[in-house]
Amino acid sequence: MNCSSIVELAEHIVELKNMGISVCIFMGAGVSSSAGVPSANTIMKDIEEKYPYAVKRAQKNRTYGEYTRCLKPGVRKEILKQYMEEPQVNIAHLYLGSFVKKGYVDRIITTNPE
Repeated sequence: MNCSSIVELAEHIVELKNMGISVCIFMGAGVSSSAGVPSANTIMKDIEEKYPYAVKRAQKNRTYGEYTRCLKPGVRKEILKQYMEEPQVNIAHLYLGSFVKKGYVDRIITTNPE
């Protein structure tokens, strides 16, 4: 599927639902970043500055998942909490919420940490 606008996407989702086809939305960082949530790279830089022990443990595999895995659960929760206190709802959230509420979308999968 190749939709060039939100209107086309909405029409396509309605068509699929009317045909009895389940709809799953897969979303990535664009939705979060436009809401003010930083990228995984930004969070990793914060971890590097504040928790060098996690970076030292993760030297072989310097990824977001490995960095956060090397943190204590309480620390990991605090890091994410500071980024989630001021996010802004954006148009993508509103459309997704509407699709779910009206039964057009059955599930949402995200790669985002929040």
